[in-house]
Amino acid sequence: MPDPMPHLTPERPPLLLLAATAMELAAFLRHTSLAMYSVTPPTAGQSILKDTCVLAACGVGPVNAALAAGRLLERHAPRGVILVGIAGSFDTVRHPLGSVRLVVEEIWPEYGIAGARGVHARALGFPQAEIHGEPVWDRLAWDAMADASALGVNPSHIPAARGLTVAGVTGTPRRAAAMARRFQPDLEHMEGFPVALACRLAGVAFVQLRSVSNPVGVRDKRAWDIPGALAALAETGRDLGRSGLFSEG
Repeated sequence: MPDPMPHLTPERPPLLLLAATAMELAAFLRHTSLAMYSVTPPTAGQSILKDTCVLAACGVGPVNAALAAGRLLERHAPRGVILVGIAGSFDTVRHPLGSVRLVVEEIWPEYGIAGARGVHARALGFPQAEIHGEPVWDRLAWDAMADASALGVNPSHIPAARGLTVAGVTGTPRRAAAMARRFQPDLEHMEGFPVALACRLAGVAFVQLRSVSNPVGVRDKRAWDIPGALAALAETGRDLGRSGLFSEG
């Protein structure tokens, strides 16, 4: 679906505000100067250019996220990307429902050769990319605080977390335990790794904020709290808005 305003260019490079779904993006914008777009946010595949922000929903999953990130980075050349959304928690004591986390490392457990003991990236022999002379296999870490600072944001009050990006959401406690043992992640979601990789390759500041909506591996929705996670995203958006992040000029 084409962008509503594909030819407009702000006076300075825009900030890209990205989420998988319109629901997540609307929650993040609810208490900001861009609140009008929380009522009619862009749907998957759309983007809206407003002042010095591009608002976009990439669609769910790593393929949609990769396609959208590449397209939006090329089209808008943003000064930075903020990816927001909900996530599952591998440990709800350390990362409880309704908490917000700053992701500082991404893991993609599905790249490589799949054997009896799981998927092994290095066994394939082909890294996904190379950044500053170092191969990227199934993990990608970056200085999220430095990137946030470059965008004028101070998320020092938000605890850090490792994200696990998956195409197939973990549906059983057994798989959740296996992923936790193998990769030591904190959160599970479906878009972080490809967006982080696209930003690293483009040299663009990247900040990912996730609010916890459910325990990983638990499909009983009585154990979930999506409304609470969305409310936490809204409060985070409010806090960032107070810093002037979404203001024109």
